[in-house]
Amino acid sequence: MNRTFLGRRDKFTESDVRAALEYLAKDDSTNSVFGLDGIIGEYERALASYHGRQFALLCNSGTSALFSAYFSIGIGPGVDIVAPTFTFPATVTPALQLGAKVRLVDCESNSPSIDACAVEEALSPNTKAIVFTHMWGNIADVLALREVAQRHGVYLIEDNSLAIGGSRDGVLTGSLCDVVCFSLGSTKMFSGGQGGALLTDNLDILERATLLGHFGRRAFEACQTPKSLQFADTGFGMNLRMHVLSAAISFRRFQSREGLIQARKKRYALLCEALASSELINPPVEQYGNDSGSWQGFVATISEEGLRIGAESIAGYLASKDIEVQAFAYYPPLHLRRLFQTRTNGLSERHGVHPIVYRRGAFPNSEALYDRMLSFPLFLDEPIDEVESYCSRLERGLRELRELAVVEQPKPTAA
Repeated sequence: MNRTFLGRRDKFTESDVRAALEYLAKDDSTNSVFGLDGIIGEYERALASYHGRQFALLCNSGTSALFSAYFSIGIGPGVDIVAPTFTFPATVTPALQLGAKVRLVDCESNSPSIDACAVEEALSPNTKAIVFTHMWGNIADVLALREVAQRHGVYLIEDNSLAIGGSRDGVLTGSLCDVVCFSLGSTKMFSGGQGGALLTDNLDILERATLLGHFGRRAFEACQTPKSLQFADTGFGMNLRMHVLSAAISFRRFQSREGLIQARKKRYALLCEALASSELINPPVEQYGNDSGSWQGFVATISEEGLRIGAESIAGYLASKDIEVQAFAYYPPLHLRRLFQTRTNGLSERHGVHPIVYRRGAFPNSEALYDRMLSFPLFLDEPIDEVESYCSRLERGLRELRELAVVEQPKPTAA
């Protein structure tokens, strides 16, 4: 299976370096921020304002933000969450660490977004939260999911790591759910190298999340109720603060979001144009009035003609022409991974006690979609001429592959 990308797309840019150096050169810069002041407080206020939320909490990763979210709403032993099988593992693994059961559900038949109808069917008397993500810029039906969550009295958690700045029918991602979490690390558009954020309008959730990963001055400043203030001096035992240099780099990218988003769209439009002329691959289709925002990922599907060749063969041929592409999605559905196929793993009691074991065939929509997928470069900050060159080579490679496939098809035998 072709699983290796040829290039690295997680390097710091000149703008990133300038952001870090400018922060270091400030007279009032410090190597850590312990309260709501400085660049941490400034960035949090900007994130909250942009999404129309009351509170924001920066963390050292998106995973830590999700862990804080699950902790803040009382996820633990005896409760479960409903989550998509088509998502990054960190969307749900923090809930496992807290002792919860994860009930996975299928995606829609025509997109990797979670199926709201499947979510409702998976709810149990012990369900405390629904979590979902916007897979590679495919904006989930947030309004339908919120209606299900409100009708059943459960929390709705949004993992917005892959579509910050996106919208569906005019509704901005990150603006409606009980808790919103996203990554500000790795190859994300607003990456600071490492980082994450939590958004909410619920003071109780903010206070609990703060106490989990912060203490001392920050906890005293953020916690407003007596039940939380009594623990502000110690917190609940973890240090999940975002580093100031990561915040400086990420904040600069966030402030430049409109230009970055338009640049991403331009690069992905070139990819769509290159694929549109191929009979082997269907380019991604924006659905439901989506605006994919930061559009973290570009995944296309193989056509019926392409299926006769196969995802691995197509990726292998293109790789032989030095054209970077990956067979299948960037990562497989969760139910196809070992962690969700065993009750006892011998390594972690927390991760080995959930009684639900999944097998291939459990979620046909996700599996059918995964088997037809090809993943393409993220194209974050590369010069546009580099992207144009890639697209030209991709278009030519797909054309040559189809011509070879047509020639190699067996001829019908005479009667």
